[in-house]
Amino acid sequence: ETRKYLEYNPQEAKRLLAEAGYPNGFETTAYGTTAFGAPHPQGIEAFLSMLEKVGIRAKPVWQERGTYSSTTLVGKYEGLGWGRPTTAYPYTGLSIFHSGYGPATNRSHVKDLDLDKLIEEFQATRDEEKRIQAAKKIQVRMADQAYLIQLPSWYQYAFTQPYVRDFGEQGYFVWPRAMYERMWFDR
Repeated sequence: ETRKYLEYNPQEAKRLLAEAGYPNGFETTAYGTTAFGAPHPQGIEAFLSMLEKVGIRAKPVWQERGTYSSTTLVGKYEGLGWGRPTTAYPYTGLSIFHSGYGPATNRSHVKDLDLDKLIEEFQATRDEEKRIQAAKKIQVRMADQAYLIQLPSWYQYAFTQPYVRDFGEQGYFVWPRAMYERMWFDR
């Protein structure tokens, strides 16, 4: 059911804004950094233009890396904050939505006691099947509440010598050390 909220539907978005008390949209600020390099800022600009089409006028504020890291990245902002997620690992990654961890971790300012309880149950469960079911409940809750807008990811390229093996795409959330541990030289 929540899939409909992930589709680009400007007319429905305008209707929902009006229903929420914003028939003419609203203005806000969107904080981000250019430190991640292209195409990160271009992606944000494209998304902001889509928001503008439905009445959300977000003025981008570009911060240098130090300011971004000490403010927006740790939840010190008003309006919208843009950036890369810190982790995809369930035990630590879910903490960025738990209200008990404070703004340095919960930088999206989520305050949802039902979600907190689901996260705690997930983290306390050791049985794999029960953990999968708990994770599904968390996904449904987060999608229903739309705490995070997951934007499309961009391509990442790595070029190596022909004799370097198993270095290729390891996934966005794999640290470089893990990539180097897997690669080997065919010489």
